[in-house]
Amino acid sequence: ILAQIVETQHEIQTSHLDLASTANLVVERILKITGAQGAAVGIVEDEKLVYHAGRGILARHMGQSMRPEATLSSSTMAHGVILRCTDASTDFRVNPEITKRLGIGSLISVPIFHSGRIGGALELVFAKKDAFHDQDVRTCQLMAGLVTETLIRTVEEDWRKGLAAERASMLEVLEKIKPQLARLANAPAAALALSKAQPEAAASLEK
Repeated sequence: ILAQIVETQHEIQTSHLDLASTANLVVERILKITGAQGAAVGIVEDEKLVYHAGRGILARHMGQSMRPEATLSSSTMAHGVILRCTDASTDFRVNPEITKRLGIGSLISVPIFHSGRIGGALELVFAKKDAFHDQDVRTCQLMAGLVTETLIRTVEEDWRKGLAAERASMLEVLEKIKPQLARLANAPAAALALSKAQPEAAASLEK
């Protein structure tokens, strides 16, 4: 199991997968490892849980945007803890209407953390009651960590792109005003006269 998780991490890193691709790879691999009937990854966006991936009986979740309290991971999202639900029909922490409609007997929900906050959840569901083991919970934790890594990398890349765009914009502005700066440098007396002009002209020059 650890070898498969490491292989998944390696594929994410070497291919520089984005968040959606990472989420899809994670749910694909976790179903293969655990033999569960469904898996999904939801990420918090504008106070909603947006599902970036869904497989099996949770395939319909993909692309949906839901209030955290209306999801299978409501308890996880509210408290930031792992949900181990061995009997979905009797556990007060899950909505019985959702689990009955989807045919879920038991499930695991693991928080995805980002910047010290709950950034989402990884859901793994089984058709039968009491169908998972401790190693399945651990697998979910490790896979959720891979999503966190991608979240961090995505934020860093967005920051770098923003910085590069800002730098390019500044260079473009400097290039445009370079002739004006050159004229002022060659005619200091004219620059001094402009600085003593009317307030409107001075404000324009400053801008």
